[in-house]
Amino acid sequence: VGPNFAFDLCAQSLTDEEVATLDLSRLRQVFCGSEPVSGNTMERFEERFAPVGFDAGSLIPCFGLAEATLFVSGKPEADDSIRTEWLDKDALEHGHARRAADTGSADTVGVVSCGVIAKGHEVLVVDPHTLAPLAQGEIGEIWVHGANVAAAYLGRPELSASTFKARPAGAPEDGRTYLRTGDLGFFLDGELFVTGRLKDLIVISGRNLHPQDIEHSVLRAHEDLRRIAAFAVRSEERDEEEVVLVAEFRGTAQEFAHREKDLLERVTAAVTEDHGVRPARVYVGPPGTVLMTTSGKVRRRDTRTAYLEGTLKAFPAAAGVS
Repeated sequence: VGPNFAFDLCAQSLTDEEVATLDLSRLRQVFCGSEPVSGNTMERFEERFAPVGFDAGSLIPCFGLAEATLFVSGKPEADDSIRTEWLDKDALEHGHARRAADTGSADTVGVVSCGVIAKGHEVLVVDPHTLAPLAQGEIGEIWVHGANVAAAYLGRPELSASTFKARPAGAPEDGRTYLRTGDLGFFLDGELFVTGRLKDLIVISGRNLHPQDIEHSVLRAHEDLRRIAAFAVRSEERDEEEVVLVAEFRGTAQEFAHREKDLLERVTAAVTEDHGVRPARVYVGPPGTVLMTTSGKVRRRDTRTAYLEGTLKAFPAAAGVS
């Protein structure tokens, strides 16, 4: 079991010699969850380890969280392949999951299914503002009810009440309660798709941009970048939000100084082309610049705070803001 980041790390960091020592032919189930699953990452992982017996059918994208004892949904065991839906990018940015006519084009985005809901659980997708349940294909906050859901946070009654005792709009006071996960997603053909975290959502000119999508564009733009955190800050010149990127460079300060101009140009061009938003600033530092959880997930809000406070790691003379 691991987050998407762990699968990327395995595919990228192991040498051919190290991979050759493995035998994955008896591996039956490998769960990927804890953060939105990238189809590109799954493909890279499958290709990297297929020569040593890895069965792509054993890969299970899933959704879960500690408050629900880790598992809420996952790819059905009988399915041999991962389901990816290609959706209209503009509709997705405005809260609607609509299948695209042309798959893989610049106007589409692939979203990996996190499968069917576990037995004994109920999941709603709810408008986080009105608390009204949403129809299939509409993006909202994921709410969970079931035996696996915890009762409360220890010693935190107010947070527990708002998190574990949620009721949809119009529901009776004595009706069942739900866990508010803080995750965004939608249902399509009975399967759950997760698009990101509610608190991490970047809203620019009425468009909902998911940070992990921007981060994937940055990683594809330059091979010397390893971790990315994308977030929004208030513009100092205009009354609106703007996108900021914090990245880690694989190399020395001297190497970064030589490649900085090309790197920043490629990153800016990639994000602008893929998402229609030009990053206002790009901060690049050494490994450890992007703050992470112990499980390998990007701590975007903490990285944003460190950026605003000027406490991010920096190269001795090469770190910079474009």
